[in-house]
Amino acid sequence: MIDGAIEVRRRHVRYADRLREYHVLIDGKEVGTLRDGESGTYPVEAGAHRVHLRIDWTRSESRSVDVPMGETVTLVCRARNPLGALYWITFGRKRYIRLDGAR
Repeated sequence: MIDGAIEVRRRHVRYADRLREYHVLIDGKEVGTLRDGESGTYPVEAGAHRVHLRIDWTRSESRSVDVPMGETVTLVCRARNPLGALYWITFGRKRYIRLDGAR
């Protein structure tokens, strides 16, 4: 039974990954993709879920979200600063995409 949703907003950037898609995963299953500046809303059951994004061999950290009955939880993602690209694609590859709660 679907009784809530998770919305992921991808902020527009002028640099890194602008022409590439981020894959959205909820509870380990791919539910969609997001291009630069796009948003996606994904229906889920109320309760606890894990969300992360990936692109190639890099990804975001997993975020735990608790979706209340009948509500939508919003997360915002964006690419990291390209000045540190070498770090983010190697040592920081598990945090390459920034994923935050909406403010």
